[in-house]
Amino acid sequence: MILTDYFIKRKVRRLARETGNRNHCFRSLKEAHDILVFYEGKNLEEIEPCLETLRMLRKNVRACVYVAVEAPADFPESYVLLNKVKDLTVFGFPKEEVIKKVNAVKADILIDLTGKGCAPMRYLMLQHPSAFKIGLKRGYEQDMYDFSLSVTDRNDMKYLFGQIIFYLQTIRGK
Repeated sequence: MILTDYFIKRKVRRLARETGNRNHCFRSLKEAHDILVFYEGKNLEEIEPCLETLRMLRKNVRACVYVAVEAPADFPESYVLLNKVKDLTVFGFPKEEVIKKVNAVKADILIDLTGKGCAPMRYLMLQHPSAFKIGLKRGYEQDMYDFSLSVTDRNDMKYLFGQIIFYLQTIRGK
C-alpha cells in the first residue's frame, strides 16, 4: 500500500533537472540494436503490435511494464514487470531488486510511453544507464528526454509510436 507519492514525485523532479549533466549519445534506428520500451499494462493491446514492428526490423526489444494488478499469464518472460502492489515501497519508490533488474537490461535506446501519473516508471527511466532516451511530453511538464514528442489531445499510442519510429529512421548519427 502506498501512503503518499509526494516523495517520489519530488525525487523525479530532482532527477529530471539533472538530465543535462549525463552523457547523451544520439542513435538512429539503424545504429541501435537493443531497445527498451516502458509502458503501462493497460496499453498492452495498442503497444504490442508496435513492438512487433521493431522486432521485424531485427531489433532486440525488451519491455518494462507497469501493472496495477496481477499481470496476464501470457506476458513474455523477458519483460520486467513492475507491480503497483508488490514492487513499490510505501512511499511509491520501486524496490531495490526491481531497480537492479531494470538497470541490468541493456538498451541503446529507451522509449518511455508511460502516462503523466506514472512516477515509479519515470524514476526507473531516469536512473537507467541508456544514453539515448525518448519520451512523450505532456503539457508544461519538465522535459527529461533526449528526444521528446509533445502530446496534444490526440493520445493515440500507435500514432505516437509511429512518429517515434519515423524520426528514429530519419536521424543520422555522427
